[in-house]
Amino acid sequence: MSDIKNLPNELLQFIFRFGARLAGEDQELPFPVSTSHVCRHWRELSLSTPDLWSRLNISILRPWEEERVRVYLERSRIALLDIRLSRHDWADESSQRHGKSCSMKMPIFISLLLPHIHRWRTLAINIDADTEEEGPYPTIIKQLNDHSAPKLEYLHVSVIEPVDRHEFIPRPIGPILVHGASALAKVRLRNAIAGEGSLPFQHVTTLDLGFSHKYTSPTEYSDIQWVLESSPHLEHLTLRGKLFHLEDNMSVIELPFLRSLRAVFATRVSTEYIHRLFTILSTPALKALELYANLPGPRDLWSCCFSGFIRDFG
Repeated sequence: MSDIKNLPNELLQFIFRFGARLAGEDQELPFPVSTSHVCRHWRELSLSTPDLWSRLNISILRPWEEERVRVYLERSRIALLDIRLSRHDWADESSQRHGKSCSMKMPIFISLLLPHIHRWRTLAINIDADTEEEGPYPTIIKQLNDHSAPKLEYLHVSVIEPVDRHEFIPRPIGPILVHGASALAKVRLRNAIAGEGSLPFQHVTTLDLGFSHKYTSPTEYSDIQWVLESSPHLEHLTLRGKLFHLEDNMSVIELPFLRSLRAVFATRVSTEYIHRLFTILSTPALKALELYANLPGPRDLWSCCFSGFIRDFG
């Protein structure tokens, strides 16, 4: 212990930050709290390291979570915040599918975080689907409407579909951050529809859109078209599941700066859908194309079709 005591404060702070990134959030005492309980010197040092307290992995079922969030917000001072909000352990999505929903508490945490929105760097929300107009999902969307997030770089909204339904219709995201998010570069949406005017996509370079449930009802082509055309600087695009209904005379979407395209299908889709998906996208700068699918038909047939897609993109 004497050798550790002789370490310079700057080196100890580096170790604290590194340990906080590696440590999981499901332990009884989070890493920053454990560090501050070792000795008086370590406590003083940890409390004087704001970014040690800037990672907020919030589980609303965890005891004393509201108080912990308040403490982290105070101790992080002016450090940029990385926020994950879920009703259970973020990493264990299967555990979120059982039991009565507790998502009604989520707006409480959004209210705690909103005064610090100018410090948000990443925001990830994992929330239950609901059909009530005053449920947690639409309430959170309303809370985020009349704001700007100038430092926000990454936004992830994931809606947990109910397991007892044979049809799941994703709810659209209402307008949020209407006063701008000039640093927003990465957006990931799961089982959520970004309709016209819903998000500030102007500076987004990486986009991940998808429906994860095999019973999820596709949205209208115009919704997907608006999202892509509202992202003029898009470089990396991932599309998951069957996103839209096939329509006659679907107009081509120009993506002049797109360099990588990935399409992922967990369930079987028709050859027509995949063909139409690729033919409606104009990607003159494309360098990488990936397709993951459970495809019907002979492998040789799909090899020929896929080669044709590559020739078209080239």
